[in-house]
Amino acid sequence: MAVHLVVTQKVGGSTPPAPELYPHSWAVMYKEGDIVLVCSPAGAGVPHIHVKLVKRLERKPQKGRNFDWPGYVGWEAVLTKPEEADILRKKHSIPFKFPNDIETFVADSDIIKKVNKKRKKRKKK
Repeated sequence: MAVHLVVTQKVGGSTPPAPELYPHSWAVMYKEGDIVLVCSPAGAGVPHIHVKLVKRLERKPQKGRNFDWPGYVGWEAVLTKPEEADILRKKHSIPFKFPNDIETFVADSDIIKKVNKKRKKRKKK
């Protein structure tokens, strides 16, 4: 999991801008229907999995009665490969069962990369 630092600098007596909900330039480069490789927030012991992004969720920070809830940006997603669901269920006791129970939530910070679609190889004549 990457750690991101926000560097603020005071210029000419002005106050630095407040951190935004999207602190990274790559935060909005994914769209619905993309297949991405994600890591688990549980740690390095859980393997990376492929998911299809379904719906983007954005929540701003909220003030609670006893606790201030932080905001988050993420995706509702579904697993795409049955063999990955089997590995997660059998080795790590994560209750995914293909094809019915495969919905999950993926934070933007857990997305590693977008997976390119496989191209068909042309046959040489």
